[in-house]
Amino acid sequence: MSNPILTAAERETLNKALEIIFAHTPEGASFLIDARHPKGFRQDFGVCYFTSKVRTQHSFITGATLADRIQFAIDRETDEMADPEKANAQRIAKLREELANLTGAAA
Repeated sequence: MSNPILTAAERETLNKALEIIFAHTPEGASFLIDARHPKGFRQDFGVCYFTSKVRTQHSFITGATLADRIQFAIDRETDEMADPEKANAQRIAKLREELANLTGAAA
C-alpha cells in the first residue's frame, strides 16, 4: 500500500461524488456502497439501493463502473416514481414468490 493519507484532491473527489449522488436522488432513498480488497482475490465493489417511495431494495445492481451502478439505481428510482402503484404491485408479487419458494406453497 502506498501512502495511506488521502490527498486534498482525492478527498475533494470523494466529497464531490457524494454531492452528485445526493443531487440525483430524492429524500428517503438510500445507497450502500462497498469496496472489497480481499487478500488473494480481485478487488471488487458493490452498490445496494433502497428507493424512496416503495422502499424497494436493489442489491444486484449491474455495471462495470461505480458510475454505471449509480446510474442503474437512479433509473430504478425514476421507474418507481413514475408509477408507484405498479412498483408496489411488482414488489408484492416478488415477495409472494419468495414466500412461496420458502414455504413450498403456491404463490
